[in-house]
Amino acid sequence: MTCADVMYSGHTVNITLCAMTWHTYSHVVPLTKFDPICALRYGRSLTDTDLPHVRNEIGEALRWTSLKIVIWSVASIGYILIIATHFHYTLDVFIGAVLAIVVFKFYLSFVRTAHLRDNKFNRFFVWLEDGADDILEYRRNLPKMYDAHAKFVRSKTFVTTSELDIDDNDDDEEGKKKDYSLGSV
Repeated sequence: MTCADVMYSGHTVNITLCAMTWHTYSHVVPLTKFDPICALRYGRSLTDTDLPHVRNEIGEALRWTSLKIVIWSVASIGYILIIATHFHYTLDVFIGAVLAIVVFKFYLSFVRTAHLRDNKFNRFFVWLEDGADDILEYRRNLPKMYDAHAKFVRSKTFVTTSELDIDDNDDDEEGKKKDYSLGSV
């Protein structure tokens, strides 16, 4: 069996997992505080080390750093080289990259919320990821995320009866009840 006998490229999966790991966790142990792209974007000096935070309160990336751009450029060159060797089809490389990204993101979101579901399977993942700083930080900020999401949903989608000021004796001139349905909203 050769690499060409499978539907996705394992080489691409490995490259993508390395890039995703770097992209997700490079803020924990940065190689340098020097970030020329971020400095230029925020109108600062290229040697300025007092730049905005890389992560928000729930651990998601706020900006691309220079090193993240370098790692994704290296990954893209790796994808091109895999295709250029004709050992994998372009579709194999594409499916390998998409599969790795989807599985990585799914696992990360699953372990972040595993403590909310109480069964043996989830307890194993809670034990496995116990003490991981990013997971603990995410769990600490979970109530804030729920509150922000609920506030957003209420403000954008729902209209409560108190907002409509519905009155039981609210008839129009002809004695018929007024229609307060949302219709096509």
